[in-house]
Amino acid sequence: MRKLNRLWQMTAIRLAAQLSLGFALILLAGWLAMLWFVERELIGAIDQRLQLASETAYDNWQAGSPAADNTDLIIAVQTADGTVIGPRLPKKLWRRPGIQHDPLPEHHTHEEQRWLIAHYGDVKIAVGHSLDRLDEVQEILHSGFAWMSGLALAAIIALAGGTAWRTQRRIRRIERGLARIARGDFTTRLADQAAIPDDLGRLAERIDQTTARTAKLLSQIKTQSANIAHDLRTPLARLRAGLEAELNNNPSPAVIQALEQTDDIIETFNALLRIAAISSGRRRTETQPIALATLAQEACSIFEPVVADAGQTLECVPFPGHIPDPGQTIQGDRELLLQLLGNLIENARRYAAAGGTITIFMGTDRLAVQDGGPGIPKTHRQQVLEPFFRLDATRQTAGTGLGLALVQAVAELHDAELTLRDRPDGQPGLFVDLQFPSAAQ
Repeated sequence: MRKLNRLWQMTAIRLAAQLSLGFALILLAGWLAMLWFVERELIGAIDQRLQLASETAYDNWQAGSPAADNTDLIIAVQTADGTVIGPRLPKKLWRRPGIQHDPLPEHHTHEEQRWLIAHYGDVKIAVGHSLDRLDEVQEILHSGFAWMSGLALAAIIALAGGTAWRTQRRIRRIERGLARIARGDFTTRLADQAAIPDDLGRLAERIDQTTARTAKLLSQIKTQSANIAHDLRTPLARLRAGLEAELNNNPSPAVIQALEQTDDIIETFNALLRIAAISSGRRRTETQPIALATLAQEACSIFEPVVADAGQTLECVPFPGHIPDPGQTIQGDRELLLQLLGNLIENARRYAAAGGTITIFMGTDRLAVQDGGPGIPKTHRQQVLEPFFRLDATRQTAGTGLGLALVQAVAELHDAELTLRDRPDGQPGLFVDLQFPSAAQ
């Protein structure tokens, strides 16, 4: 039932079904009209024959010829004295002149007949015509229409279904492409050069033009941001050098604070430059086979002292029910992946409570970092991956808002799927899951 509902929700399939139903109704209406027209014409021809036979029978009676059955015609003559020449007919039949439908007398088979009762003075002529031929014609028409309509309906359903299926495939292709564009893949193109240049083709071309324009604008913005950050590095380095010299001569709290703030600014610009380099592909170095379990253990050994200084614990464990195979690797950039884990660990250390535990789960083609902090609301989990977005709108807490954006950039560079969700054990905290493609893929 669900499959039928999904099919009915497809616009092309629904239109094909509606067109097929409309065609079937037109066939039915045409069939009924044809039956009515054929029956009317046949009845009219029979009535003309009855009239001609009646006149001929009267002429024969006047000439003294006997009235007799003539193939499918039944002729009877009632003279002025009431004598009937021919088959015995019901008396009521003689009393009503004109066309009548009556059964044959009992000595005939019970078939439908059409009668003409004509009065020529005192003489009455009754001419009957069997309607067997009409019934035969109607049966032939019924049978022929059934075959014709069945074949025509099957053909229109096959044609409409095939057209609808091809159209639906194109709609699905556009839908999947739009989903990739929504995820940030502006290299996606929807136009199919082999497709018929119809409204769907023109729509795909317009979307491609819009996507290309948007990608160009975003690239310009990223390039300009990177250029600004790069151009500011030299004056910031000079400013820091001057503050360090001043600190040596005058180690006042104001100079120390200015030096710390300068370091924060430099760190922000460096992060911007790294994200721009990764996103543009300039940071894509030669990849190498990497065992994620080994990488996770290396990250633990590097960052464990920093986490311990904050009064927290960093542990590295396999995913429950999974033992990583050190022989299975993924293709990646070791330096960037270590930076990714470092950002996640730093983010967890910053927001987790003192005495808490930060856990790195490791697998063959999967990594995850779990903390015991407040977590991230579902409504903001996509936004926190954008540069400079921070849950703390007042920006009173430390940080640049670029940590998770850098994680997202590295994940995209490695074609990894990044997911933020609640902890699987139901405890408060954030669970950052990274699913990598295996080397075999």
